[in-house]
Amino acid sequence: MYSIWPDGSAAKCLAFSGLHIEAMQLLYADLGVINFPVGNTNTGGQMGGWFKAEVASLADL
Repeated sequence: MYSIWPDGSAAKCLAFSGLHIEAMQLLYADLGVINFPVGNTNTGGQMGGWFKAEVASLADL
């Protein structure tokens, strides 16, 4: 889901538009995933992770 991403300014507009964020949150809510776009996805540097337990603070990492 959402593994193909457009390039250029269209990607930035899509990522940060309110309707797109709401749609992603609805799709992932049933999985217990909280997602939100951050930064510029066109740079190649991405952060994230899958964790077995809830991460509620930096101490949990």
